[in-house]
Amino acid sequence: NSDFNTPYFNTYQRVHDLEITSGGGVAACERADVLLLQNGSWVVDRPATTAWFYGAAATPGGDYFVCGDAGEIHRYSGGAWQELSSGTSSTLKDIDMFSDNRGWAVGLFGTARVWNGTSWQYYSSQTSRFLRGVSGSSDSNAWAVGDLGTITHWTGTGFQVETSGTSNNLYDVAAISDTEAWAVGDNGTVLHHESGAWNLYTHPNLPADVDFRSIVVNAADDIMIV
Repeated sequence: NSDFNTPYFNTYQRVHDLEITSGGGVAACERADVLLLQNGSWVVDRPATTAWFYGAAATPGGDYFVCGDAGEIHRYSGGAWQELSSGTSSTLKDIDMFSDNRGWAVGLFGTARVWNGTSWQYYSSQTSRFLRGVSGSSDSNAWAVGDLGTITHWTGTGFQVETSGTSNNLYDVAAISDTEAWAVGDNGTVLHHESGAWNLYTHPNLPADVDFRSIVVNAADDIMIV
């Protein structure tokens, strides 16, 4: 399809995050609204909460996860919602699910939680700065990014803070593999991780006077930044 269209959404709430899968999709909205893509149409399906949601993710097995206010994490599985304990009251800003048995949720004050297939486990992110984006490429590899250039790396047993080379706030990250990733943020910041280090990436077609909020990787040489 070569054209954009505007599907009908039965909500007026802001949409903060979206993930599309081969079998459907999920979107996290304010005021407890969640949009589910079912049979080609978006429908509102609200968990039993009043929380605002900021992150949305899907597992290969077809479960959906959303996270948001007061540390709330909800899973949609088998046609029903279930609230999962995160063990925190800090707002969670993003969530990523690599598999049915591994995922990460991050948020304010350096909050980080890791999914083991059964429950969300506490791990120290090694920072107290706000974390705003997370992306993983395997059970033992994920990066989370946040304020003042903060980047923390999940290694399979814990998190380690890495040097980003910038003090600009970072809002999103995309892990391509266990050795390569991209991150974006304020003031035209684009970072590329390869050969074991993060480096500032510049290009004549990348503006330096705008704030980047999201990055999507379709392939190693096919990346979109907005």
